Amino acid sequence: MSYIFSDKTGTLTQNIMELKKFTTGTKEFSVGRDFENARSADSDQVLRHLSLCHSVMIDKNSGRYNASSPDEQALVEGAKKCGFTFTQRAKVGNLNKIGIRLSDASEESYEFLKELEFDSTRKRMSVVLRQDNGDIIVYCKGADSFVKKLLVLEHQSSKNMGLINSQI
Repeated sequence: MSYIFSDKTGTLTQNIMELKKFTTGTKEFSVGRDFENARSADSDQVLRHLSLCHSVMIDKNSGRYNASSPDEQALVEGAKKCGFTFTQRAKVGNLNKIGIRLSDASEESYEFLKELEFDSTRKRMSVVLRQDNGDIIVYCKGADSFVKKLLVLEHQSSKNMGLINSQI
């Protein structure tokens, strides 16, 4: 496990959810116009995760995102603001595909193998994707208190857990 996402939002007073910043390791990133200058391999991986691990659909008429929850929509739209645009979820031949466009206009397409929906038992959702090179990747997101328990032992040192806890 490489990243933990947490949404400590408190009470929503305007019923508006928006991704404003995220942290990877010790570096904090703000979503917005200056993001492109601060990008890193870690931030790109977080944004790729956000743009691929969801159940959002694209309305064919308006091109707008339709999500089952405001947090999913906020995460996908936040990734888009940072240059990782979710562009497709479609049947191509006999394959289910999901695609994104990066800020440099390059496209990435993945075979969508499986979605494990969020439920109260698992407390997380996961997607299983196949990259063009045949590698299979699993992206997972869920309740921070539950996902922290899944960290591999090498990431559970007191130093690493202290850093994780300070960020969520």
